[in-house]
Amino acid sequence: MLKFVIMSGSILVIAVLLGSLTRASKEPVTTEVRKKGQSEIGVDWYKEFESRYDNPNVGLYDRAKGSPGWTYTYPVYSYLSMYRAKKDPRWLDHTVVRIDNLIEQMRDVPDQGNDYWPGYKDGFKGWGSKKYTDQYDEFLVHDGHVSGAIVQFVKAIYADPGLHERFKEKADHYLDTIEGNVVTKWYASRNAERGTETHLREWGGWRNIPHNQYLAFGTLCLVLQEVSQSPHYIGKNLDLPDFYLKTALEMAQFFKDDLRRHKPADAYLWDYKVKGRREDTGHANLDIEFVIRAYRQGIVFDETDMKRFANTFVHVLWNRDEETPEFRSHVDFEYGRDVGDYQLRRWIWLYEFDPQVGRLVSQYYLSHPNLKRVNEVIANLACWQAEVVLGD
Repeated sequence: MLKFVIMSGSILVIAVLLGSLTRASKEPVTTEVRKKGQSEIGVDWYKEFESRYDNPNVGLYDRAKGSPGWTYTYPVYSYLSMYRAKKDPRWLDHTVVRIDNLIEQMRDVPDQGNDYWPGYKDGFKGWGSKKYTDQYDEFLVHDGHVSGAIVQFVKAIYADPGLHERFKEKADHYLDTIEGNVVTKWYASRNAERGTETHLREWGGWRNIPHNQYLAFGTLCLVLQEVSQSPHYIGKNLDLPDFYLKTALEMAQFFKDDLRRHKPADAYLWDYKVKGRREDTGHANLDIEFVIRAYRQGIVFDETDMKRFANTFVHVLWNRDEETPEFRSHVDFEYGRDVGDYQLRRWIWLYEFDPQVGRLVSQYYLSHPNLKRVNEVIANLACWQAEVVLGD
């Protein structure tokens, strides 16, 4: 396979035959081991999701509610996971309802008033909000997280000719919208020096912002890199595919350089941003998704790295209680609280590298039945029960 690394500040693409990292050999969790516990937990997570979230029209997004970066994007990720669990296309129909809603709410500038930075009147539609600053702003993390969900739908459709008649026109439209607005907007500001903030108005590059925020955009780039290799991809900007790979490579290496190995646990610890406080378990969901997808593409992270991330979950976060598991609030042995209340929606995907992860996440949600905003993690648990890993 191709292994991508960064050395001496410049990008080198090195093609190496890595026999130990082929698809067949880099799945340390065998089917037999995966099944142990997955069918004995007393709940069918697929049916549990159906009973709670089968109506895609509940809680649609409206711009008056602020940014759609979190609450209104999780249903898209959820329905895509439900589709991947059993390949039932009705979940793709549900996904279309949610994506159409998000795209309909895109604007170049606010609907009312002139209280915004003139630079936002750039012709690129997005999902700006006044929620996080004293005026209308557009954030890399929100654009990355929302768009990342949308292009995962595109990837799924392009990969299956059996879905083309029903969904390809939608997929083409979504891809054109994201590339022509969100990606091109940030691509145009890639060398900006307006400041060090997380929004476009005072943008000075992704290295200034928290890891999870640029890695959300990195995940978007990783998925678009895959989509750009499809024979169905027709991009209007020929520079973008190179931008996707270059950006993902640089982000992966930058993040890895800030990891600290805890030798006794053979686990990784890291901060919220370079020279910042310790990373919290909630925001780390975005970090984990990125590193797994980068690993899948042979970018910077290898199997040893992935096992160390799994060790972080099992040996750093977990309280060692199998019946009522709890997890630390931060990716650290001392900083934060022993019992956190963050969602584990994407930590679950590390079960591929340690089967305990899936069982612990499942038991956590069984023993905490009143948690809110659990749609995505339940859908991901349905994938776990179906032995589907991230990227399948």
